[in-house]
Amino acid sequence: PDRSRGTARHAGADDARAERRSVGGAGRARRCGPAGMIHQVAAFPRRRAGEIDELICTILAGESRPLSAYDLAGQASKNGPRVVAAQVYRTLARLVGQGRVLRIEMLGAYVPRPPTADLCLVCLECHAVQLIENPALRVIHTDAIGRRFRLAAAPVEAGGLCATCADAASV
Repeated sequence: PDRSRGTARHAGADDARAERRSVGGAGRARRCGPAGMIHQVAAFPRRRAGEIDELICTILAGESRPLSAYDLAGQASKNGPRVVAAQVYRTLARLVGQGRVLRIEMLGAYVPRPPTADLCLVCLECHAVQLIENPALRVIHTDAIGRRFRLAAAPVEAGGLCATCADAASV
C-alpha cells in the first residue's frame, strides 16, 4: 500500500473516483459488491426541467379528468425517457407556484389552471371536476387582502355528485 495516500482502502477509493470521472457523459460508474468492483451503469438521456414542465402541462390539457402525480409519471414515461413520481412532484410544485396548474385537494390530483376559477365542484363518485367563475366568492379573496392575509389556496372546493352520478344514484 502507498502510505503517502493513506491506506490501501483509501487508494482504492481514489481509483474508483478517477474511474467515475473518466467515463464522463458516456454513463456512470458505481461501486458494488464486496470487492468494490466498478461496474458501468447505462446512461439514459435526461429531460430538462422545462421539457418536463411542458410535457406535464400538455398531458393535463389533453385529459378531461384530474390526474395524480403517479398518473402523470406513467403517461409521461410512455414516449421517451422514464419520468419518476419525484420528478413529477417537483414539476407540479413549480407549476402550481407559477399559477399554471391547480391542485384539487379533495382528490390529490391536478388540472390545468384556468384564468379565473372561484369554485371547484368535485364529484365524489366519478371525480369529475367543474371549475366555475363566481364573482360572489371573490369577496373571500378581497376580505383576505383587506386583512393583510395571504390565502394559501383558492378556489373554494365543494364535494357532491355530478348530474350523471346523481341520476344514476336515484335509479
